[in-house]
Amino acid sequence: MKRLALIAAATLAAGVLDAAAPSPNDTAAAAIKALAAQPNYSWNATVDSTGGFRPGPTTGKTEKDGYTSVTMTMRDSPLQIILQGDKMVVKSPFATGWQTVAELTAAADNNADGPPNMGRFFARMVQNAKATPTVQATNLLAGAANLTTASDGSIGGNLTVAAVTGMLSFGPPPGGGPAPTIANPNGSVKVWVTNGVLSKYQYNLQGGIDFNGNSFDINRTTTVVISDVGATKVEVPDEAKQKINAPAPSPAAPTSTPASPAPAVVAPPAASSTPASAPPAPAAGS
Repeated sequence: MKRLALIAAATLAAGVLDAAAPSPNDTAAAAIKALAAQPNYSWNATVDSTGGFRPGPTTGKTEKDGYTSVTMTMRDSPLQIILQGDKMVVKSPFATGWQTVAELTAAADNNADGPPNMGRFFARMVQNAKATPTVQATNLLAGAANLTTASDGSIGGNLTVAAVTGMLSFGPPPGGGPAPTIANPNGSVKVWVTNGVLSKYQYNLQGGIDFNGNSFDINRTTTVVISDVGATKVEVPDEAKQKINAPAPSPAAPTSTPASPAPAVVAPPAASSTPASAPPAPAAGS
């Protein structure tokens, strides 16, 4: 009888402990928040891909409530990006000095040595770079279902069809036309937590893409490693600071059509001060 009571008590205690333990979702979310609360950190992203475009490595540094610096490589062309809040400036091989995204788009499209509409492609890449690891990891977990903890301590799960489709889609081609269609979208995400802080995450995207008459399969794995938490310093060139802090150009004043001149007012003729002549008197005898 005592033995049965002990077994029942142990089973109940185990159930209580399991109920009190945080879920994989809660553990991952808390680790991302813990990283976001750090004063600074660095990261390095690498891509292993078959099919389609394969971006080069990306490195980044960020300071809480300060600047973020990102360096990307595409087809041996480096892109340096500086962000501060919602503001962003870029240094690219298409022009000298720092530019806004609008200026980058125009410079790349006007580059005679590059493919047409390259500016729009680069601008899209730059906009995606605005997502720091904490933002990207949060979005990835929001698109995942049934997270579990693996034997290596990582937390992972499959990405939903909608999440994979959204990440593999890149909008309609320049000049108009249908957006790419994604066949058999599939994907997964894994995050690693060290001392309660996000230290690494990895996601895989797969699918068949039909775009502008071309079809190809993609199997892409992106790995992001966090480093130098609390020991990162973001160095921003003075030229980039001046560009990012420059006031936005004032919108052009609307062109107004000059008003037509008012028609001249013609005054009525003035009354004569000389009395009118009396009619002649009738002839006598008439």
